[in-house]
Amino acid sequence: MLDKFKSIALPLIIFITSLIVIPFLIPAFHPFGGLKISRDEQTIEESKKYLDKINLQYDESKLNLEFETNTKFIRWINSEHKLNDANKILSQDGSAYYWSVSQNSENENNVTVSSNSSESVNRNKTKFSLNLQQDGKIIGFDNHLIDSTIKKSLTLDEAKKASVNFIQKLRDDIYFEDDSLKSTNNTTKSVFYFNGVETIDKGGRVDYNFTWQTNRQNELNYSLKTKLVGDKLSSFEIQVIIPDESKNETEDIFEIASTILLILIILVSVIIVGFKRFRAYEVGFKHAIAFGIFALFSFVVKELLEWVNTMQFSMILGLSLGGIFIAGAAVILWAVSETIFREIWNPKFLSLDLIYHRKFIHSSVGKSLINSISFGFGLTALYFVLLFLVSNYSTVAFNGQNFNSQSHITSNLPLLNVFFGVFNAYGLLAVGFLMFLTAAIKRYINNDTVFIVVCGLTWAILVPSNISPLTTGIPINFIIGILLSTILIKYDLLSTFLSFLLFEFLIKVTEFSFLQETGLLNQWYLLLIICLVLVIIGITMVLRKDKFTDYDSITPKFVENITERQRLKQELDVARHVQMSFLPKENPVLAGIDIASTCIPAFEVGGDYYDFIHLGKAKLGIIIGDVSGKGTQAAFYMTLTKGFLKAIAKHTESPSEVLTKMNELFYENVERGRFISMIYAIVDLKEMKIIIARAGHNPIIFHDDAGNINLINPDGIALGLEKGPLFSKVITEHQENLKPGKTFIFYTDGFSEAVNKKGEEYGLDRMFAIAKSYNHNTASQLQDKLIEDINKFIGKAKQHDDMTMVIVKIN
Repeated sequence: MLDKFKSIALPLIIFITSLIVIPFLIPAFHPFGGLKISRDEQTIEESKKYLDKINLQYDESKLNLEFETNTKFIRWINSEHKLNDANKILSQDGSAYYWSVSQNSENENNVTVSSNSSESVNRNKTKFSLNLQQDGKIIGFDNHLIDSTIKKSLTLDEAKKASVNFIQKLRDDIYFEDDSLKSTNNTTKSVFYFNGVETIDKGGRVDYNFTWQTNRQNELNYSLKTKLVGDKLSSFEIQVIIPDESKNETEDIFEIASTILLILIILVSVIIVGFKRFRAYEVGFKHAIAFGIFALFSFVVKELLEWVNTMQFSMILGLSLGGIFIAGAAVILWAVSETIFREIWNPKFLSLDLIYHRKFIHSSVGKSLINSISFGFGLTALYFVLLFLVSNYSTVAFNGQNFNSQSHITSNLPLLNVFFGVFNAYGLLAVGFLMFLTAAIKRYINNDTVFIVVCGLTWAILVPSNISPLTTGIPINFIIGILLSTILIKYDLLSTFLSFLLFEFLIKVTEFSFLQETGLLNQWYLLLIICLVLVIIGITMVLRKDKFTDYDSITPKFVENITERQRLKQELDVARHVQMSFLPKENPVLAGIDIASTCIPAFEVGGDYYDFIHLGKAKLGIIIGDVSGKGTQAAFYMTLTKGFLKAIAKHTESPSEVLTKMNELFYENVERGRFISMIYAIVDLKEMKIIIARAGHNPIIFHDDAGNINLINPDGIALGLEKGPLFSKVITEHQENLKPGKTFIFYTDGFSEAVNKKGEEYGLDRMFAIAKSYNHNTASQLQDKLIEDINKFIGKAKQHDDMTMVIVKIN
């Protein structure tokens, strides 16, 4: 029991600590700490009062309420002040976040209810919007007027007076002064000085655009703009005056480039890996389809929560098409990510496998539940701590549409709206990075510390931080990436995945905790209660004894194909290691003879073999062979052959006798159907001759001292095909005198039978041409030229067999 509790002690400590830290740092260091919310019912009532004042017709059932953000204003304030000071300014100003009440009226009967009468009146279609601050004061109005209905024009003075009267009818706290009084520094933000007018001649009438501004020193100033169409005021707007250099809300090029790069990396990699794995039956779709269905569900529900009151057929069609696309992308991304992740870290899928098979009551699921909530709150608390620290030396601005959107404020279910919004924005990202890229990185990096650092750097560079400047955003993102990678290493995939999503979720919903609107504040308390209940449930699940332990039975079947491929790969690696370990480490050095050798292994081990045997001061045995078959069996037979040869070669100086005795031993000890082609040659420097015997191997390419190219091809059959009598009867020896200019090229069929993408073989003719043209070079240079030419010939075609060569050149 104590050991089980120890396994969740650290997450629980992090959870409790986070609950203490978060309230201390918000709202001062919250990204939306300047946010204030009034009740939306009050906003509707206030907007109706304004509509009544100006006698504008409206249909109450068609009034649409939205919560808007003045991102340019917020970014400017954040770029000029420390985060806590910026939040204080935004909170006091009250116009950074505002309500927008609009009507896109299309009354099919062309009838609406007048705001000051119960009778029905005929009218043209009415379209308007009002912007209201959190204190209920109107700061913007736009009435869509149809030009054909406007006939009358006003003089400049009449138009200016009409604009002033209209504004003061709505805002009795606003005062207008003549421009000549502007030098009087009035610190009241409600006093506006005339700043200019734009006259627009429409031919049949004259329209006007008027501008007023406040004149306050060392404080925020505001502009008030009105648009008069004929004799009717079309719109007015009160906005903070933002310096010209801060008006352009350009997105960070680095954020855009990194996002595009991340998408391209994952997209291209998923296509390549997915195609290969699908052909090898190593892709499963059960978990992927479940993820795709949830992605579709979250997308549809998120949109319905925001647009349920204004849903139209075109929106339903868009939702359907968009949902299908998102679900399809989610299925493909998960399926491919799962196959590569399971190959590296299949045990980290245990909690997800248990949940998928409805084994909810299990300690692994309980741990994942506790870890997800604890680390989600922990990352959020750390995020606010980092914002607190960096705000002491740098300004902090926040960007990104998904990050800055406040659409959940007017949603019927704010918590669900934020949750599904976060999943839509970050769900595919979490799968692509935390499953696909981390597994790809882990494939090449075994050291956990190096892996965590590399993942942190990759996260910092490729994943948008939504924070500027980069000098602030990248370090914060790097720390988040480091922690997510650590969670993945120490715990499991579900814990990491949910920790990240909960972290992004909490950044948004922690704003509910400092809002005065009761409904939203209660949402925060509801979230805390839910998390506490889930943690308690998780603790209970961890402390109880697990009834289900047959984990192999819930592992997807396609994982068996991955396991089999891994087993075969390990077998090939072993065979390759055996093969290479038995090859000579260096070439013999003999007076008057230049020797070069190489073995270029293919992906599949073919059992090529070459060796040198010192038979005294003046004699050297040279062996080259090719074991039939591939894999560990071929490597084993090669090892066996080497042992036979070492034992026999010391007792006879006849190559044919050595091969004959080897054939007898090989035939007796190896199953039928296995054989070895081999050449054994003895170089005798005292007699200046070479004696060669061939057991079914490729002929030797021979460059004589006259410059001719020939084949040395003594008779012989491969070892292991026949018991002995026929072998000894057929095998012969060939002898050549050693003279300067002569060159002997021993090789396996990996060279002569190499194939390019067109299916053409390299062939002996090409080897002859290289041997003749470059015989004046050293043995090593000749060998390099042969390898260069064959590589050029095969191009990007796959090498299917080992390529082994020994060159003996007489100087």
